[in-house]
Amino acid sequence: MSVDMNSQGSDSNEEDYDPNCEEEEEDEDPGDIEDYYMGVASDVEQQGADAFGPEEYQFTCLTYKESEGALNEHMTSLASVLKLTKNHQTFEENMQNRKETGKLTIGETDQ
Repeated sequence: MSVDMNSQGSDSNEEDYDPNCEEEEEDEDPGDIEDYYMGVASDVEQQGADAFGPEEYQFTCLTYKESEGALNEHMTSLASVLKLTKNHQTFEENMQNRKETGKLTIGETDQ
């Protein structure tokens, strides 16, 4: 099946288009982009550690203990909102319970 693409219309003004013409296009208003990047070193340049970039975010990686503490703090907060209690059963106890009852205990709620 062949389709004549020349018959397909488009939103552009194809009659005025000449691929061999090298007219300069109208200057487009760059808007606020030039102002946003004014005074900021180009992406290619190497910047020092203390250089400021408008799209840069400073962060510090947490240690394992710090991340564990933050996670536990958030989980405790979430559990209190959801009114959950801690499941004091260890993995080994849970596996033993599963062998005895055929059921796996996932967690408990206060009711």
